Amino acid sequence: MRGVMSDRLAARRGLSLTAWLAAGALAVVGILFAGNQLIQERTEDSAAQIVRIHAEADPIVRASVELGLAVQELATVASLAEQMSGESSDVDADAAHERLAAAQAAVTAAREGIGRQPLSSALVELLDRLPADAAKLLRLAAERRAAVAAHSRALARLRERVGAAGGDGIWVGEQNVGRRSLQEFAAAVSALQSAALAGSASAQDLSAPAVTRAEAALRAVLRRHAAEFERSPGVAWLELVREELDAAQRARRAAQTARRESLELQRTFLSRVNETSLRVRAELTEPARRRLAEGAERARQIAAQTQRSVANVSVGVLATVLAAFAITGWGIVTPIRRLREGTRRLAEGSRDTRVEPTGPGELIELASSFNHMADELERAEAELRAEHAQLEQRVVERTAQLRHLAMHDPLTGLPNRRHLYDELDAAIDVAKGTGTRVALLVIDLDDFKTSNDSLGHAFGDQVLKSVAGRLRAEFGGEALIARLGGDEFTVSCTQVRTDEEVEALAGRVIGCFRQPIQVGDRELLISASVGWALAPEHGRDTETLLRSADAALFRAKALGRNRQHGFSPSLLEASDRKFRTEQALRRAIGDEALLLHFQPEVSLGRGRITLAEALLRWRRPDGSIATAGEFIGYAAETDLLSQLNLWAVDAAVAALATQRGRGWPELRIAVNVSARQFLLADFVARIESALRRHDLAPDSFEIELTEEVLQTGRGTIEALNALRALGLTIALDDFGAGFSSLASLERLPLSRVKFDRSLIAEIDANDRSAAIVTSMVRLCHDLGLAVTAEGVERPSQLAMLHSLGGVDVQGYLISRPAPLEELAAMRTELPAQLAPLLGRTTLAAPRGTSHGEDTVTRLRGLGKRPLRR
Repeated sequence: MRGVMSDRLAARRGLSLTAWLAAGALAVVGILFAGNQLIQERTEDSAAQIVRIHAEADPIVRASVELGLAVQELATVASLAEQMSGESSDVDADAAHERLAAAQAAVTAAREGIGRQPLSSALVELLDRLPADAAKLLRLAAERRAAVAAHSRALARLRERVGAAGGDGIWVGEQNVGRRSLQEFAAAVSALQSAALAGSASAQDLSAPAVTRAEAALRAVLRRHAAEFERSPGVAWLELVREELDAAQRARRAAQTARRESLELQRTFLSRVNETSLRVRAELTEPARRRLAEGAERARQIAAQTQRSVANVSVGVLATVLAAFAITGWGIVTPIRRLREGTRRLAEGSRDTRVEPTGPGELIELASSFNHMADELERAEAELRAEHAQLEQRVVERTAQLRHLAMHDPLTGLPNRRHLYDELDAAIDVAKGTGTRVALLVIDLDDFKTSNDSLGHAFGDQVLKSVAGRLRAEFGGEALIARLGGDEFTVSCTQVRTDEEVEALAGRVIGCFRQPIQVGDRELLISASVGWALAPEHGRDTETLLRSADAALFRAKALGRNRQHGFSPSLLEASDRKFRTEQALRRAIGDEALLLHFQPEVSLGRGRITLAEALLRWRRPDGSIATAGEFIGYAAETDLLSQLNLWAVDAAVAALATQRGRGWPELRIAVNVSARQFLLADFVARIESALRRHDLAPDSFEIELTEEVLQTGRGTIEALNALRALGLTIALDDFGAGFSSLASLERLPLSRVKFDRSLIAEIDANDRSAAIVTSMVRLCHDLGLAVTAEGVERPSQLAMLHSLGGVDVQGYLISRPAPLEELAAMRTELPAQLAPLLGRTTLAAPRGTSHGEDTVTRLRGLGKRPLRR
């Protein structure tokens, strides 16, 4: 009930206040209306007088202003003509002419606009002379530009003639070789061109003393060598050079004359422009401005009268407003002040601030809304405090998670490279101060990339997790275990005192992988190589220590893998050599420094080359040829091996296509393929594409694989079957040198078996070796496999293999690796070379005698070309 009565009271107060404000507003309007009528009458009378004065003076003022602008426009045209350099374009000249025409039109219009205001004869004469002078300035500027351009063209033609005669010399290596006289003359021409360009750029055109000196120097050089130039390049050439030089001199003088006349005319023109401006101001502008000043004074008087009337009206309005304000102040200003004060306290954080709802109804409603807002703010602030506390807790948790992710490997959960660096830096600093040592072991899984490519990266990730778990189980909290990346891990220990302790740690790393690792439903036997280094003697910072351990790891892998090796200074030299070789090989691939040599496989029964094995070679920067054995080991340690293999396949297919097109249709090519390349997903498709690109049948190409490739599992069998389905033949290379079982000959889709040189070495001197080879040849023939014997170097070996029948041979006795073109030349001579060798050895040469050497000597004498070594 009290709230209802308060609302009604507020409504009555608001109504009374509204009526009072309406009465005050009506009084103000009445006073304003009366004052406005008085002011309007006085203003209309004065405005008529001002309009009359303005109508008389304004046309003269506007015309004189336009006339002055037109004169200044003509002055701008003159300045533009002077500023145009030899590099100004025709567009600039056209713009200057258009501006001149516009200025002339403006002068004419201004003179007509002056009307009844007479002009003096002197002013009229000046206005008539100015456009003509401006036009002449533009013409002189155009002539000067043309002369400068002609001078530049003459010098360019002169430079071309000198260059064509050999003035620029010939570069031999890093030395320029040429005639001294021509080079001196070419330098003088270039100096004149530079002086002319410098003169044009500084708006001096060709008047600069440097141009004249350069021209005189050029003529002096020409006179000094005139007799030599008449002999060569010749009299005609010399005359043409002199004509070009004379043309350049004439152009320079023309440019100087045009500039001199332009400067003289410009001084006269600017003097006339200044005189014209002064006369326009004295005869037209000043009288018109005095007339306008009279109108302005009248306007000032009217403004003063109007100001007094306005002041009177303002006094009445102010009195009325003050009266209304005094009455309404207590009902409006006071509640508003309370609201403002309450808002300030609320903004300062005093959430319990409230405002008493008094005054007119609108202010009561505003106060109630303010109080409601304060209640809501107090409630929201309490909720915000609670949410802020929760958010801070989440930020703390998330920060800890991010820090853990930044310092740990996401796959294995081990510390990452950054974490390792932080820990090792601190440990090395401590070791320097305490005299102890820090051991760093770098661990690399052997052949992980091959298994990762064959079994999939997801399976590889599971292997890495299992390896990390095995290392945790072995070392626990006694060492820091980290993952550098890929399949590289580290184990670091502090307080190490002897090398034996580090060797024991490395032995434990190798030993912990002797037991199979369970990955899903598979058990894998993996091995690891370990390289270790000690700080501070092998590195006084983490970067150096890690590099030393990497060098030791590389040595461990080179020794056969599944080994450990410590750092020594000589290893860094090997590491540097590996890096240099790797970089040189990368450049060789792009610089076309790789090439193929081919070693033939010869059928003894038919006496001809049946196959040529492609062997990779590298032409070093010094011109020497490196065999594959000298660099293939470095390539196998990086990703270069696959690139080299792919290059060899493409190059071999191209060479095969070339020789078949040259009349050797029965030629076949064999290429060795590494395990890494063989397991690439697109390997079969690349070979098929290369053969199709050169229009070759698949049976013209043979793939040679080592036992290492054939031990990589089911993926190998699938790839071999795909190659056989395509039509390619497959050879097992170096058979007998490894651990391949005889069962693999029956199980794998092979076409040929190549006996390693170690099986063939003693067949002519050892009955057991002969028996083994004889049995293996018969076994392969029974399985439908072709046989090739490698490393045949003695005629007695050749005779023994010939007696077995159906055996192809390959070795230095037949030919060393050579370019395919040499083998093409050799194929027609081969039967004649083999026939006496086989006949003599078969009939008379016992094993172990020197008769084979005599046969080789006779073979060299019979052949048209010596046996290659």
